[in-house]
Amino acid sequence: MTELRASMNILVIKQTSLGDVVHATAALRAIRRAHPDAHITVLTSTSARDVFRHNPDVDLLLAFDRYRVKSRWWRQPSWTLAHFRETFRAVRKRHYDLAFDLQGSWKTVIFLWAARARVRFVKGRWWFARKFRQP
Repeated sequence: MTELRASMNILVIKQTSLGDVVHATAALRAIRRAHPDAHITVLTSTSARDVFRHNPDVDLLLAFDRYRVKSRWWRQPSWTLAHFRETFRAVRKRHYDLAFDLQGSWKTVIFLWAARARVRFVKGRWWFARKFRQP
């Protein structure tokens, strides 16, 4: 098993479904309890960022405008590519020790892969990450 540092850099990805985003705050609390000195970054959608904005368990908040990408990708392909690239780079430049993708869609898995975390967990089946255990 990969050894993790005491002070880690952790990424949590949860994009949509406001109710699920609210439930993700419990996961953040658990991560913070397990790793009180960790730096926790959350990547979420612009529509859900207010849920995390004043959360004491979140040190850095990144937002991806998923709805604008979904509705305008064909009308604004250059903006869409630029936004993907900008978000990808924002995730890539931080060196994460641990990353959780609570969404498991292909869009979020791209960012999980970009994180280059030593240990990655994902909802669903993706070849480069460990699956969450089913309760």
